[in-house]
Amino acid sequence: MATGPTRSWKTRLEAAPSVAFFAASWALLAIAGASRMFQDPGTFWHVLTGERILSHGLPREDWLTFTFQGKPWIAHQWLAECAMALLHRLGGFDALLVAASGGLALLFTWLFARLIAGGVALRWAVLISALGLLTSAGSIHIRPMLLSMVFFGWTFALIAHVEAGRAPLRRLWWLVPLFVLWTSCHGAVLGGLATLALAAALWITTWATARPSPVTGPADALTVCGVLAAGMTGTLLNPYGVEMIRTWLAIVRSPVIAEYIVEHASLWRTSSWYVVPLAAGCAAVAASSGRARWTATCVLPLVWLVLMLQRIRHASLFAIAALIALAELLPRSGVAAWLARHGIDVTGPRRPAPALPRAAWLAPVAALALAALNHSVGGPSLAGPQRARWPYALVPRLDTAARAIGPRTPVLTDMVLGAFVAFNVPGVRIFGDDRCELYGDAFLREWYEGTPAFYARQVAEHDVRLALSERDSRLDQYLRGDVGWREVASTPRASLFVRAAGFEREAAR
Repeated sequence: MATGPTRSWKTRLEAAPSVAFFAASWALLAIAGASRMFQDPGTFWHVLTGERILSHGLPREDWLTFTFQGKPWIAHQWLAECAMALLHRLGGFDALLVAASGGLALLFTWLFARLIAGGVALRWAVLISALGLLTSAGSIHIRPMLLSMVFFGWTFALIAHVEAGRAPLRRLWWLVPLFVLWTSCHGAVLGGLATLALAAALWITTWATARPSPVTGPADALTVCGVLAAGMTGTLLNPYGVEMIRTWLAIVRSPVIAEYIVEHASLWRTSSWYVVPLAAGCAAVAASSGRARWTATCVLPLVWLVLMLQRIRHASLFAIAALIALAELLPRSGVAAWLARHGIDVTGPRRPAPALPRAAWLAPVAALALAALNHSVGGPSLAGPQRARWPYALVPRLDTAARAIGPRTPVLTDMVLGAFVAFNVPGVRIFGDDRCELYGDAFLREWYEGTPAFYARQVAEHDVRLALSERDSRLDQYLRGDVGWREVASTPRASLFVRAAGFEREAAR
């Protein structure tokens, strides 16, 4: 039984609105993302991990660092990392950008079409979709999280369809293979399962209290619980089994990660105020939705809003949930009625959603083929990490120095530069990167505090002779304050240091 009026959404209409939105959003993402999507250091080690899997099989221990060499570590995003490595082989950073920007443009065009199908006026659908894209901006980097945005959108949209009576309850079984696939791509599958669990709890509760619900009897309740149980069991269908889940929980529960990693910090600490317009609008619509306030479609985005306030990394999932919910709730909300009384009509005539023509869906594939062709003939890359952001100018000097010292040379780095060095100077071992689950809370806290004694201990223990630091970081201050280290090259953002062999032994004598 639907919790509101059953509405059949058709998908045939002139393609112009969707084509225009898709073209504009893809152009924006591709142009802005040509450098900005590569600001996260995780891009480097995700590709490296994918290459490692393709050439050596699934890792079960660390191979990149000299501090944790051989310690247990699993590639808990292995499938997405293999895809990233294959794309990089195919067309370099250009291929990664085309896949990411094209996929995101298709995702938000689909959300835009849902708004129109729900009865939102065209100009307001454009505005709301743009706010969704803005709210997600902090998560838009070349990394597996982008797949979670797509999978979460599919999950919540199916929940909304079932609740509105447009899909039978049994269609939720399609979520089980999705969760199995999602498990091997990104840990946000926990969020998808939690979303389904909350929806199931709401539906069963409303049925038990004799209110409208998709669950109309014990058989339906068993179906929903069965889907949830199968989805949870499906997370074990991965190469690492329960170890995958333990790794996710270690990341989520770590107080050190929440304290020091920016994307795990709260809205207040990050000052990510660009999420406020969509959050405020979604909350206002939910509060004015009458009986629909108690539906999963209304409640779940508010849950994700609270989670976003606690950890800003949830902003993209909140944005997707909000756009799906607004398509269902806005036209019939008190907010829409109040605006109409003041001469602002946010609703339009109910009409089919504008569908993208097949050519638009194939456009990213064609662009990917062009990127592959350009890469194969050695053409210039149009996308990739910014030279101003990353110290590429120091790579030749670092590579030469490492070769002179010998194979598997240890290089002391800041966290943000670790994967950059491993990616661009093959054969060296790095101090660390942002695979926080590898290091444990005690080591992470020491690293973030970065006392001279901590770095001196690591240098002495591992006989480190090369270091690459960000300007004015704690590592940089240590290197400049220790007479054993000498700066040999620098850029405005980083400095390369060398240490004479045996210096500490001579100083000790």
